[in-house]
Amino acid sequence: MHLVEVMVAGVIWSGALGAGFQLSSRGATLLQRNQQMLQVLEVIERDRLQLQVSWREHRTPEACLDDAHFEPQVNDLPMPTGIRRVVKISEREGGALVEWWQKDSPVLLRKQLFTSAGLGLCQLG
Repeated sequence: MHLVEVMVAGVIWSGALGAGFQLSSRGATLLQRNQQMLQVLEVIERDRLQLQVSWREHRTPEACLDDAHFEPQVNDLPMPTGIRRVVKISEREGGALVEWWQKDSPVLLRKQLFTSAGLGLCQLG
């Protein structure tokens, strides 16, 4: 082999090795971010279930007609770590619109509308 061929082969090999390390590092970073996001979504799901249980436990006969019963129980529940929960009474759709935001960030993670009928609070007859 000539010296030029050895040098070209060395440059190609080092470039490929560097690209491989970069891809490996990027993959590890993405994996870590995905795991963190999964943990955040689990916290949100747990909070959503706690809200539903709280609203069902504090059901009143007039709960089907009055959406104001959503707010008091929300204030009694602790705020999840790293998450900001916003509850708005939705007059247009009827019910409570709950938004989960990443704390100190403009990133909306989940949004869900809860209605009395959807929670099984309305009873026929």
